[in-house]
Amino acid sequence: MFFFCQAAARQFIKQGTGGKIINIASMLSFQGGIRVPSYTASKSGVAGLTKALANERAKYNINVNAIAPGYMAKQTILSSFVKILSEALRYFQEFRQVAGEHRKICRVLLYFWHQMRLNM
Repeated sequence: MFFFCQAAARQFIKQGTGGKIINIASMLSFQGGIRVPSYTASKSGVAGLTKALANERAKYNINVNAIAPGYMAKQTILSSFVKILSEALRYFQEFRQVAGEHRKICRVLLYFWHQMRLNM
């Protein structure tokens, strides 16, 4: 991720137009997690690097942001919760009502992309 952001920033600087970099972190970047310390640590790194790059690249009119979605309403993820937590099954309906959906993340990405296109 660092190398990709670095390459994109170099290109934006070369073009002299500024630009937008959008990373994908996770709510676990801020909340921590249960049984996922490596995932939490890596996504916390994404959040931290995004903040650092936003500070460093602002002078070149490069906007660096991250979105941080929560749990996704995907069967494989829900199945993992059922296996890990024996009580998850009775809370399944409640969890599905608050879980995010992949298309919502796509809408956020498209919004940022559209804003970038409007500012060019």
